[in-house]
Amino acid sequence: MSATTQAARLQVTREGTKVMLTGLTAYPGDARTSTPIATLAVLMKALGEPQTYPYLMGVSGQAFRFQLSKGFDGKFDGWCGSSPHANCGHNTQRIAESAIPYDIKGLECFKKSPEEIAAVRRSVVASLDAGIPVISASEECSIIIGYDEAGAVLFGIGPFDKPGSKLNPWRGTPWGFLVLSPREKRPDRAAFIRESISRATTIAKLTESGVDPAKPNSGYDAGLPAMKRWSRELLDDARFTALDEKQLRKVCQFNAWIYEGLVDGRRCAALYLQEIAPELPAAREHLLQAAALYEKEYKLLNADCCTNIAPYPFMLKPGETWTEQQRHKQGELLKEAVAIEEQAIAALEQAAAKLK
Repeated sequence: MSATTQAARLQVTREGTKVMLTGLTAYPGDARTSTPIATLAVLMKALGEPQTYPYLMGVSGQAFRFQLSKGFDGKFDGWCGSSPHANCGHNTQRIAESAIPYDIKGLECFKKSPEEIAAVRRSVVASLDAGIPVISASEECSIIIGYDEAGAVLFGIGPFDKPGSKLNPWRGTPWGFLVLSPREKRPDRAAFIRESISRATTIAKLTESGVDPAKPNSGYDAGLPAMKRWSRELLDDARFTALDEKQLRKVCQFNAWIYEGLVDGRRCAALYLQEIAPELPAAREHLLQAAALYEKEYKLLNADCCTNIAPYPFMLKPGETWTEQQRHKQGELLKEAVAIEEQAIAALEQAAAKLK
């Protein structure tokens, strides 16, 4: 049966000119860090589909990816917060999108005329009227679940909203919207998971991504070289003593975000491989070995809670700063993580060889 005949819709409620979808209230606590992929997973759950956050993280390769920005003009700028974003560098978001039973159409708003934006909003309204939420896409993704005033006012939930938070009316315009429509043919899960092993191996072994030859220091270092570089830079105190307090807080912020992304990715890598191993009997042994290693890496990096190891600036008490001791601890943990990840990649390569 096609996805079209099976496609679910959320219940549409109307109160005057206000239209809301019911059944989707918040992102779960374990599906937030990679917001483009988390958003897909939250939508799939609401629409009755089986694609979970760990599954989409794994099948896309995002769970196995690591990137660290090269820096702008060669300056130490605090490792750009885009480093873990699924749509930056080696794009994993598109693969995740192809693994769900919905086509996704991007509607750009950035630098568009008022007439063009009005047309986009009409498409958003039509999707909501049909019971299908819409993705709002800027730096991070959120989900539009209602509108008022014919779409001039929108209501949505974001990945960092607390459950039960009040839905405030929003008149802003994001970079764009993503509108979903059911596919005629559902994705072939067996083919996707089989291909995902070679994809994971390729992504895990990347050394750089998103490089523009015309722009020095553009793009990202990737994989094990990027993790090793990050460790070295954390242990290099001179890099931080030259920063003023504002710069240090920026570095601290992006460091925490990238670290949390790494921890979340390796957690999902373990869960994904555990899930699919029974479906790939020829490679089962090596997949479970890789899963155990990624779980070991996750537990190492998250042993003291990842935000204690790599705190966000807002978590520091008045008068506190991000200390050398914290940076050194994180740098040493990354060294240990590299050693574990090398073994995990070797197990993935063995699994991929069994599937050829």
